[in-house]
Order: sequence, then structure tokens, then C-alpha cells
Amino acid sequence: MVIKMKKKQIISIGSMFLAIVLMLAITTMALPGWNQLANNASNSGTGSIVNWTVNISDATDLNGSIFAHNMSGTMTNITDSIMTHDPVVLDILINYTLLITLEGGSNICGQFWFNNSAGNENQTDQSCFTVESTAPTISDIANIPISDTSATITWTTNEIANTTVRYGTATGSLTLTSETNDAITSHTRTLTNLNRLTNYFYTVTSCDPSGNCIT
Repeated sequence: MVIKMKKKQIISIGSMFLAIVLMLAITTMALPGWNQLANNASNSGTGSIVNWTVNISDATDLNGSIFAHNMSGTMTNITDSIMTHDPVVLDILINYTLLITLEGGSNICGQFWFNNSAGNENQTDQSCFTVESTAPTISDIANIPISDTSATITWTTNEIANTTVRYGTATGSLTLTSETNDAITSHTRTLTNLNRLTNYFYTVTSCDPSGNCIT
């Protein structure tokens, strides 16, 4: 009888151990799921605004998330943690907005890491965005005399851009400048303190928020 009881105890302990192992394995595999990783972009007066979003698709106790981005091909620039505490809720939307001022044609990627309260971690794929590399086009350039010592220069661009007029009394010496960094499509600069009865030469330049310029 004693020997049989020991065997039963051994079998019982083994079953409990197996159940614990299975429970641990199931817990370890329970990663927070995600879908609909996306980015969208727009230009501002100082750079390109890119917004990344990801949808957490599982009902999970999301403990926190981190957004990382790169500007050189590796995910090295990690942002501040984006902490979220929203237990057992479907479709949690996480977003991160980044203002970038990169040269046209540059590529930037974003990626989310997130974990639940059980410590299980998951990460999204990278979602990439290429900074615009096309310069704006200039049209409708005009100069309008206001008085014998001032004139207004106007032009339009097909996208938002800044405004610069370089001018002077010789084509090879445009040493005077009138400019503004406002991102606009209808450009106007008024030149003042001009010399009477003097010919002036000028060029106009506009650069978009990605740094693409045209003169």
C-alpha cells in the first residue's frame, strides 16, 4: 500500500508539473496582436509632418509602447515611451507624429514596440516614408512699381514654399535680399529705398519644406 501511494503521488506531481509547464508556454506565446500599421504625411512651413498609427487588434492589457524611427537605415533613434493602460479592450489605436526636416529623397521608417502586463512583447513591421524630392514650379512673375523708390515683386508656386527676392543694380551683383520663411503659394515682396531713375535686376527663389528649391 505504501509503495502504491508513492507511485500515485509521483504521477500526481508529474501531472501538476506538466500542467504548469503548459500554462507557462501558453502565457509566453500570448503576444499582443496588431494590424493596420500606416503612415501619412503633409508639409508644413518647417518640414514634413509624418504620422504613424497602429491598431492593437487583440483584447489585451496593453502596458506600454515605444515608437522608434530611423534616418540612416537602422532603428537607432528611439522616442519617449508612449504608455497606455487600457485593460481588455479591442482596437486600441496608437499614434506618433514626427516633424522631420530632411533633404528631398530621404527615407524615414517608423516602428512600434509594445507589451502587455504579462510582459509579452511584440513589434510591428517598419512603415516607411520618402521625403518629397521635386522642387516647386514658379509662374506668373510680375513686378509692380509702387512709387519712384519702391516696387512689389509677385509670383506663384504650385506648392507651399518660402519667398526670396535677390536684387541689385547689376546682373552679377544681386547683393540685396528680401525674404520670408512663410510657407505659401502666392508670394509677394515689396522692395523699398530704391534709387530713383535706376534699373534694378532681380531673381526670385522658392524652397518647399523638404528643401527643394527653384530660382
